Amino acid sequence: MFAADITEDGTWIPVLELRCFGGLCLRVEGQEPLSGEALTPVQQRLLGALARAPEHTLGVADLLYQLWPGVSSESARGSLDTALLRLRRVLAGHFGREVATRHLVLHNTRLSLRHAEVDWQWIPARLHEALALDESGHPWQAEELLAQCFDALREPLDADFLADVVASGDGVLWRTLLEQAFSLWSRLLHGHGRAAERDGAAL
Repeated sequence: MFAADITEDGTWIPVLELRCFGGLCLRVEGQEPLSGEALTPVQQRLLGALARAPEHTLGVADLLYQLWPGVSSESARGSLDTALLRLRRVLAGHFGREVATRHLVLHNTRLSLRHAEVDWQWIPARLHEALALDESGHPWQAEELLAQCFDALREPLDADFLADVVASGDGVLWRTLLEQAFSLWSRLLHGHGRAAERDGAAL
């Protein structure tokens, strides 16, 4: 699901795709994927925190609390600066310097993952859209979206990312949404079965 962002001055910026299901993985169109195994645990958790955050942006104070709880702010800030520097080096070495500088931005004590698409967020967005389509009388479109989501969900969620999700409480929201989505999926498949029976009886 690659795409690109176009800035106001017409600059074309490739979207960084961050996958959390099936093991952490970063992708940019036209380049080899970067496995999460190439990152340190701290770098993985840093990306995971940004992936879950609204608009993929977090204040430095929030990051310090999430990644280094119980550590003095001065020491934790030093650890964050080091992790960020090394993560940018990894991104630059794999994707090029522009990806490291344009996608991972620290501005006014806020760190952002920009021009990024995260499966952790597009999957629930499409599940919500599927539920809305069914309610508005468009079951076929809803089924297509559900199929896309469940295809992605076949892969397990990255273990470290999952631990952070559980700790944050987001897991409860996901469980509720998935229960609704599976209920709709079951109803749609059951409807197909009844339609097939009617078609068979008519022959």
